[in-house]
Amino acid sequence: VFDNNRDQVGRIIMSTTLEKYLQTGIGEIDDHHVAIMEYFGDMFDLILANDSREKLKSTLEFLDRIVKEHFQSEEAAMREHSFHNYAYHKAQHDSFIEYFERVKDSFGEKGRTSELDRQNLFYFYHWLHNHIQSLDQELALFLRRTRDRRQKVKSGSDRSESRPAALH
Repeated sequence: VFDNNRDQVGRIIMSTTLEKYLQTGIGEIDDHHVAIMEYFGDMFDLILANDSREKLKSTLEFLDRIVKEHFQSEEAAMREHSFHNYAYHKAQHDSFIEYFERVKDSFGEKGRTSELDRQNLFYFYHWLHNHIQSLDQELALFLRRTRDRRQKVKSGSDRSESRPAALH
């Protein structure tokens, strides 16, 4: 059961900016994560305020869209750079979306309680938090290393171009 104290703690957690240990160092990914967390915070506020189901539903629809766009962006980067853990990472995204769709479709159904909605939001928040902390950090490290290798190769080829032709 969620008491007022837990509601307040949950809102504080969901409204904070992306903690340093969750930052990937990849600007686009971090920006997406911040936006997603902010919308989960908005959803939490709406549920706590027992706001209109229509407002909740429209916020949830928007959240659904930005989460899918974010996952598609990550997956495109993984494919582009031949990320070794692509299949598992994508499967995690697919699993989240499947569950999210079921919950989204059930929001506002007769007999549902805001308690159940809050439990689902906590689940989503913790899933995203853990996903960012583990799989997205792994992906970010891979992307940074890939970028660094490419820069080294490029800077190495730039140096060789400046050498006299006899040294090539």
